[in-house]
Amino acid sequence: MSGQVLSVQDDTVPLRVRRPTGQILSAEDLARDAGASCPRLLIVAEPGSGKTVLTKQLILHAARPDAAHANLVARVPAGDLRHLVDGDLLLRWVEGLCGEDSMDVDVFRHPQSFNFQHTMLILDGLDEAQEHVQRVLRWLSIWIQGNHRSAIVTTRPSALGAGTIAQGLLEQAGFSRADLEEMTPDDAQNLAERRLRNVERDTADNIVQGLDALRGDLLLRRPLLCSMLLMVLHDRVREGLEDPAQGLNICQVYAEALRSFMSRLPMPGRRQLSDLVTKKH
Repeated sequence: MSGQVLSVQDDTVPLRVRRPTGQILSAEDLARDAGASCPRLLIVAEPGSGKTVLTKQLILHAARPDAAHANLVARVPAGDLRHLVDGDLLLRWVEGLCGEDSMDVDVFRHPQSFNFQHTMLILDGLDEAQEHVQRVLRWLSIWIQGNHRSAIVTTRPSALGAGTIAQGLLEQAGFSRADLEEMTPDDAQNLAERRLRNVERDTADNIVQGLDALRGDLLLRRPLLCSMLLMVLHDRVREGLEDPAQGLNICQVYAEALRSFMSRLPMPGRRQLSDLVTKKH
């Protein structure tokens, strides 16, 4: 609650996806299936729903030393591939990140020589590839045909649509769709307990009461909104408000969370962010 870097393992709650069949899978379930069934999964969710958090949870489970299969895992922001045009985009991305002569490039070129049985690509934020979505998907359709490979792609709904070329390319490549599940009230409570573990007990209790007052609200069903809500409630409790949840809605939470975040920045960063917000409006 003080602006510290958050841990995916300690400061988030397990997120889940739902297949059209109704089957619900956690990040751990998806990672466990990666080497066995080589899944091709498209995860669709609105902004702030936890897509990126889910991909990071996937990495934690898929890359564990005790995993059933030795997985080579790469989480690639799709926006990074926009300007890569030749050859294997994954290798080009690794070269740009680690250097053309790095061992990492050799690992991704010949994973089995390094005792990796399976390569799992997590392509996060397909919509951020913007006008290059089709080109990225055409490359992915070829890459996924290699042996012992799986891919999980996340995107906002805006990148897809019935009858679009992107949708057709994903279907032709054998991708099945899953939707990110919203958080439950218990998830929100769990998230609060994790984030408030270093907060004074009286303050934490008042924040949790604020959560209870908003039970069922969209603010508690999306990880980003819930995280901002906890920040806002924390600030309001410290200011001595008797009912910290009073009058809170999404717009109010965004405004107060931004103000709280800016107050934690050093002055040069605060000015830059303020200028950016002013230009956008």
